[in-house]
This record gives sequence, C-alpha cells and structure tokens, in this order.
Amino acid sequence: MKIHRTFILLATVQLLIVISEGWLIWDLLKETPSEFATSSAVASAALFKPVPINMQSLTEQPLFQPTRKPYMPPTNPELIEVAPLPAPINPPILTGIILDSSKPLVLLENNEQKTTSFIGVGDQFDGWTIKLIEKKSVVLTKPSHDDIELSLPSLQLSVPAILH
Repeated sequence: MKIHRTFILLATVQLLIVISEGWLIWDLLKETPSEFATSSAVASAALFKPVPINMQSLTEQPLFQPTRKPYMPPTNPELIEVAPLPAPINPPILTGIILDSSKPLVLLENNEQKTTSFIGVGDQFDGWTIKLIEKKSVVLTKPSHDDIELSLPSLQLSVPAILH
C-alpha cells in the first residue's frame, strides 16, 4: 500500500511540473508574440537563402542523362526486324463434363458463334482436338498451338440467410 501511495505522489508531482512549465512557456509566448515571430522569420531567412538557377547550364548538362550531355538522336539508326505476333489463341469455353465409364464427354461452347457440342476424346471442335478428359478439366490440342487445359469454373455458392 505504501508503494502505491508513493507512486501516486510521484505521478502527481510530475504532472504539476509539466503543467507549470507549459504555463510558463504560454505566458512567454503570449507576452512577446511579435519578438518571437520576428526572430523566427530572421532565422528562417538565414537558413533558406534563394539560390540563383542558371537555366542555360540545365539545358547544356541535363540532370537525367547519364552522360550529362543533351540527347542527340542517332544519325544512322539500325532497323530491327520484329517477328509478327502469333495469332491469339481463342479456345472454346468448357461448360460441362459427363464422366461415363463407357465414353466420357465434354460440353464445349464456341466463343464467337455461341454454339455448343458434346464431344469425346479424339473428337474435334473448332480445330481443337480433345486429348484428355479429367474430373474437372479437359486438355485440348491443336497442330499450330501448344496443348491447353481448360477447367470448369468454380461454383461460388452463398450461404442462405437464416430467417427468424
């Protein structure tokens, strides 16, 4: 109990010291605001003197060029041939899979014509050949492209609200 009282006494003394120091500073600022403002303005003017900028030196020695010389376009530029971009892959959309022990089937939809077809392994759809049918995906192949794997979209079911 004695330690608790000592702690409260010390905390109170410290709080009174902080309040009295703050009060003294407030009185000082309240009595001499113009002198304080003038002295801070003089101090800031001494610290932040304007520096003259030579604009011609900035154009002759640009800051953001590694050589600090103005940019000069090449006089004899080399033309580089760029290979044409490959045609965009536009695979069908996988909309369903039927796993049957005799012959599994997939339901594919054409992107542009919006037509659908049930097809099995080895069958073709829009130039793509079904290579493999799995539980949630299908592998398609095309002579001019690498094999691609299409997956069924995941279902995002919401939890029904409980009515009271």
